[in-house]
Amino acid sequence: MNHDSKWEFHAPVRIYSRLEFPEDLKGHLKPCPTLFITTPGSTQRGITRSVENLFSENKIPYMLLDTAASNPSFTDLKEICEGIRDFRPGHILALGGGSAMDLGKILSWLLAETAPSPGETLEMLSTGTKLPELSPIPLTACPTTAGTGSEVTPFATLWDMDRKKKYSLASDNLHPEKALLFPGLSCSLPWKTTLSTGLDALSQCLESVWNVHCSTVSLALAAEGISLVLESLPPLKNDPGNTLLRTKMLEASLLSGLCIASTRTAMAHAISYPLTAHLGTPHGIACSFTLPELWAFNLGADDGRMADLARRLGEEPDVFSEKIFLFMEGLGFRDHFRETVSDISQILDLAHEMHTPGRSDNNLRQPEGSEHETLLKKAALRWM
Repeated sequence: MNHDSKWEFHAPVRIYSRLEFPEDLKGHLKPCPTLFITTPGSTQRGITRSVENLFSENKIPYMLLDTAASNPSFTDLKEICEGIRDFRPGHILALGGGSAMDLGKILSWLLAETAPSPGETLEMLSTGTKLPELSPIPLTACPTTAGTGSEVTPFATLWDMDRKKKYSLASDNLHPEKALLFPGLSCSLPWKTTLSTGLDALSQCLESVWNVHCSTVSLALAAEGISLVLESLPPLKNDPGNTLLRTKMLEASLLSGLCIASTRTAMAHAISYPLTAHLGTPHGIACSFTLPELWAFNLGADDGRMADLARRLGEEPDVFSEKIFLFMEGLGFRDHFRETVSDISQILDLAHEMHTPGRSDNNLRQPEGSEHETLLKKAALRWM
C-alpha cells in the first residue's frame, strides 16, 4: 500500500457480539411498532416464534414478514410494499442471511417519509440517477449466516430478474443502527450454506486487500478476517454445531463487511453477478471461483500489501494463490461449483456482462486486451 495515500474509514454501526438468543435480544427491542423481517427457515426452526414471544411479553405491536427470499427482486419488493402499506413502523428488526438484512435496509429507506416508490427507485438505479437523501427507519440487523457482513454495510442488493441485472442501493444512511451477533442461530445451517457464505466472507476480505480504496484499517480487518475463515471454516464441515467455530465465522463475516463498507468489492464480485442471474449459481460460490487467479493477477501490481498479508498468514506471496486453491479444494468447492457450471463456455458467454462499474474498477490491477478472458478461462479450468 502506498503509505503516502490519503484514506478515510467510517463505521457507525454499534456492534454486539457473542450474544445468547433469545434472552439478549430483549434489551434491543424498541417500544414502538416494529416490522419484523425474517425467512421461512427461521420460522420452520422456531426462531420466529421466540422473537414473537418477546414482542408479546413486552406489549410491542409488530408485523411479521417471514417471506424474505434469497436475492430479493423488485417484483418481490412491490408485493411486500403493497402488503404492509398501512403499517407504520418506528423500528425494523431484520433477522436472517444477507438477503433478509438487505430487505430490511431497503424497507427502512422506502418506508421513510418522502421516499420514492419501488418503481421510481428501479428507474433511478437503472439510469444512474442519484438517490435522494432520506432519514430511514432505525434498523437492527441480526445475521444468521456468516458471509455477507450486511449488518455493517451501507448498501443493499436488489435484482431485476427480467433484465438479469443486479443493482446496489447505496447510502451512508443505510447503515443499520445496531448489529447483533448470536452464534447459536447459525449452528443449524447446512454445510452448503455454510460453505457458500463463508467463501463470500473470504472473497470480501481478499477483495478489500487488492483494492484501490484500501486503508490501514481495512487491511488490518481483512487480515484478521481471512485468518479466521482459513482456521474456522474447514472444521465446521464435520462439526456444524460448534458454537466457538460459528462465533469465529460470524466475526469473520462482520470484519469482511466492515472492509467492503469502506472499499467496496472488486473484480471477483463483478464477475459473479451474471453467474447468479443467469445460471443460479449461489453468490458465495460465484464470487469465489476466481480468487486463486485474482491473487496471482493482482500480485503483478502489488505495492507490498499482498506480500505483507501472505507472510502474516505464514506463506510466501507467490505461492499464496495455490494455498487459496487447495483450501477451497479441501472444502469440496469443485462439486458445488459444477452444480450450476458444467462447461467453460457458460462463463465465457457471459464475459461481456462481467464488467460492473464501481466494482471492476476498484481492482488493484486492471486487465488489458484479452487478459480478462484469459483470467476467466484459467479460473474456470481449475474447477472443471
